[in-house]
Amino acid sequence: MPQLFWDTEDNKPDYARNTGSAGASEGRAPLNVPPELRQDLSVPDPDQVAVDAAMGLTEEEKKAIAGKAVSLAARAYEKTAAEVFSAVLDGMTSLNLPVEGVDSPSGTITSDWVRKASNNPSSYIGAAAGMLGAGPIATRYRFIVRVFRMQDGKTQLQIRTLGQAFIGRNWVFKELKRKVANELFTATEERLGMLPEQAGSTPADDGGAIPATEAPAAKP
Repeated sequence: MPQLFWDTEDNKPDYARNTGSAGASEGRAPLNVPPELRQDLSVPDPDQVAVDAAMGLTEEEKKAIAGKAVSLAARAYEKTAAEVFSAVLDGMTSLNLPVEGVDSPSGTITSDWVRKASNNPSSYIGAAAGMLGAGPIATRYRFIVRVFRMQDGKTQLQIRTLGQAFIGRNWVFKELKRKVANELFTATEERLGMLPEQAGSTPADDGGAIPATEAPAAKP
């Protein structure tokens, strides 16, 4: 006699049937999620930004600028360290600057190299033009940004710029004539200007003098 009625389980795919091990998909390994991916993601607490930032350079920064031409610019703001730190990141994004590393406890942000050139240094024509001094020399730069909590309640923003020029088919460290850090200061201050005003919030230029230990190398 033909079957006139079917159990509802017969209309389900194998993986959906409630038949114990028989209903399990054969040959499919269980999904193992690493413990680090099961943890909740946490956003850094604003009170923890730049808490480990001592005035001076970290060992990594000392290695990055040792023997290289470095320019330093610094300004102080009547804003919290977290506000300045966030404004710098937003400013770098608006300028399409590639961010290489972010460490909120030390208040450090580093960018990757940004190239500005009229000639393509990777081409034979561009390399020849650079060696013969014909046309603009290709240049590139990167930023090492530090945010510090000052004892007077202000926040200091330091921007160190490492510059290079493409000379003789090689990138050579060289101090740039154009003050590219000013662009990042401007972008940062535009975002700080959107925050509630505080008394004396005008940025103060700290001069940007480079300590003796950071004196740039002789220009090539």
